[in-house]
Amino acid sequence: MEFDEFRRAEFANRTGAHLAISLQLDASDNVDASGVSTYYYGVESQGVHSSIGERFAGLVQREIVARTDLSDLRTHARAWDLLRRTAMPAVVIDVGYVTNPGDLARLSDAAFRDVIAEAIVVAVQRIYLAPEVDPNTGVLRLSEIREQLRREPS
Repeated sequence: MEFDEFRRAEFANRTGAHLAISLQLDASDNVDASGVSTYYYGVESQGVHSSIGERFAGLVQREIVARTDLSDLRTHARAWDLLRRTAMPAVVIDVGYVTNPGDLARLSDAAFRDVIAEAIVVAVQRIYLAPEVDPNTGVLRLSEIREQLRREPS
């Protein structure tokens, strides 16, 4: 896993990405473990973290929780290679537990995965919006963004 994260961080840096997003599923010996959590770069014991990464993680987490019934397992600072080695803000999103029958059933549904994808895309949009035009969590839809882009002059 470490080597894979290192390679993904190198790829993101080499391509000049503005954000790095990694989606993964978690597993636990406890079949009741369920929910969504989002991680950003930080080492709490040293008081070091990515401010923009923390903000981005918060936006992603809030959008997913507002649009789904996944339990909110909050955001957390970690020093994982993907988060630490990228030159841009990066987040790792655990979108559920494959060992939890409820999470697995939801994640097996394409419509549910579309809701998660929309939540992530909206969080990406929101990271670039000025605070005065940033809508409330859970209400911005991709169709509205597309419509607004169509109306803007080129």
